[in-house]
Amino acid sequence: FAGLLSPLVEEFIFRGLLYPMLKKYVGVFWGCVFSSLLFSYIHDNVLSFTLLFLFSVYLTYLYEKNNNLLIPIASHAFFNIIMLTLMLIDAF
Repeated sequence: FAGLLSPLVEEFIFRGLLYPMLKKYVGVFWGCVFSSLLFSYIHDNVLSFTLLFLFSVYLTYLYEKNNNLLIPIASHAFFNIIMLTLMLIDAF
């Protein structure tokens, strides 16, 4: 779920819906900042807030550069799978 479905849903919401709407009204920079802040906030983890914010900025950059939602979805899924793998390794 976290590795594949969450990135699909989150990217659709944040890069597919929210960011384009914000970009239309406040521009690329502030659209990216506001959507990335919200992306970080919904993950409800103070310790990873900055990392998630920067990751969201990167995903927005990928979306802007490629004009394709599949690229940030794949990058997000890869990131989540790596993080889950590291958490599993750390558990043992």
